[in-house]
Amino acid sequence: MKIDRETLYKLYWEEKKSLREIAKIFNVNPTTVGRWMVKYDVPRRTPKNKRGGKCFKFKERVLSYIFGVLLGDAYIYAKRYERYAIELRQKRIKFAKSFENALKEIGLNPRTFKDPYHKGFWITIAYSKKFCEFYRSLNLEDIKKIVMRNKENMKEFIRGFYEAEGSNAKNEKQREWSIVIVNTNYDIILLVKEILRKLGFEFNLYTRKENKRKVYVLFSGKSEQNHRFIETIKPVIKNKIVIFPRKTWKWDKKEIERSLKNIYEEIGRIPTSELVPFTLRSAIFRHYKKWSTAIREIFDT
Repeated sequence: MKIDRETLYKLYWEEKKSLREIAKIFNVNPTTVGRWMVKYDVPRRTPKNKRGGKCFKFKERVLSYIFGVLLGDAYIYAKRYERYAIELRQKRIKFAKSFENALKEIGLNPRTFKDPYHKGFWITIAYSKKFCEFYRSLNLEDIKKIVMRNKENMKEFIRGFYEAEGSNAKNEKQREWSIVIVNTNYDIILLVKEILRKLGFEFNLYTRKENKRKVYVLFSGKSEQNHRFIETIKPVIKNKIVIFPRKTWKWDKKEIERSLKNIYEEIGRIPTSELVPFTLRSAIFRHYKKWSTAIREIFDT
């Protein structure tokens, strides 16, 4: 059976037919009509006591996590096809379920399913006019006041934002472990940096270009801090703790020069010592005695 979205929308919303009645028209099972609804993104009529029709619960800790995700990957749209929705679309089912559980905790009725149009992606969605209007009424300062009320709120906010916008990477050859958080909004990244500092984490901030647009990057290359970050924030994804075996890591001057120039190309400027992994920094001081000497010789400054 083939049916277009306009016909389905007209039967369901304008003529107020049920899924069972539409199924009879096309001689199919009601579950098939349900799949059409998902495929064409047609919203469902829901009783007021479902899908967030009632007022959501104002749980600050959970809201802080939701705010973090919404300032990252998730989004809200209002009045699209006569509905208000909170939606997250991404590849990791653990993250999808974590966001779904958070929405349930504040009284919404979310669901998670495979994206019918993009292979490998999951969609978590919940409908709530009251929550959407509440969130859209907030500015960044309002969110900051709620999030920074206590440490638990701050941890949950960082967890949501990191799960959405962070990465956890290691370089076996150079024995580097880095945690990076990226966003295109400068005000948001400044708020994240401030909250991280309140929690005892010092991330370096720099800018770089991605797909011809400027992005803001929070970077930590310190293994001890990264270990503490994962154990404190407890993200459900990107949470692997990297431990390099104890051994002597031999650097010569050519390797030091190559590594520093790679960092220079990545961040677009000569790096400070804080942006360099501990093993590389130690090698620089061993060979050059001073940081300024290394920079002068390598970059001819």
